[in-house]
Amino acid sequence: MIRTVSLIPIVLFGSASQAAEDAPVAWAVRPIPTPDDFPPFAAALGVNGWAEVNCRVTNNGLPNACTAVRARPDGLGFAEAAVRVIERARLSSADTSADGREFTVRVPFQISPLSEEATPPWTGPTPNALQLESGRRYARRGVEPIVRLRRQWRLNQMPPEMRRTTEGWISELFGNVETDRQRRGLNMARVLAARGLDVMPPKQPDDWTESWVPQLNQASRDLHPREPMNELRRRFCARYDCGPTAETVATPE
Repeated sequence: MIRTVSLIPIVLFGSASQAAEDAPVAWAVRPIPTPDDFPPFAAALGVNGWAEVNCRVTNNGLPNACTAVRARPDGLGFAEAAVRVIERARLSSADTSADGREFTVRVPFQISPLSEEATPPWTGPTPNALQLESGRRYARRGVEPIVRLRRQWRLNQMPPEMRRTTEGWISELFGNVETDRQRRGLNMARVLAARGLDVMPPKQPDDWTESWVPQLNQASRDLHPREPMNELRRRFCARYDCGPTAETVATPE
């Protein structure tokens, strides 16, 4: 399995821009996308996108009844992500005099290209026998790669035909359970070695998301070959729309 956290490249977002056909919107609180807003499967593929969102404005400046009216590429989650971004914003008092006024904004999502440079090898401490065994026990408790990737990449949000086809490719390219367990076990053993622990804590640490996950991300960078991910991207983009390039994401045709 290729862990989602180790596959997602650095996210470079543009700020929301006003759609050309509408009057300008003045923001009191600007809609600022975060890395968590980027659809995870699109991020794993290195696919850019955008969506246009139509909302009504309340008399206190809050976007209301927001819906995505257009997105490219469609089906990867950019529409839903753009709505979340806009709903966090607030319009200035100059735009709130007419309760119920409609406005449309375009939210671009841009991601850096997948690097072609060789991944540097792990330079942390070498795990000992206890850490390797604890890592293997941790990996054996995990679910099959397709189950984990379906959840991490939110494949259930795709249109049904796209989801079935994509999951078939993932099962073929990432479905070797034993290889997945070996990589996940070594990944955890490295983190245990870096932390000076011989075994996993008896329960999930309180700082799992904030501390352990970034360490697992760093420790797994050289464990996963690029070929399966590159092949998945090739197949997906040959069959479905992979959206605008990085250069045109903010100003689609």
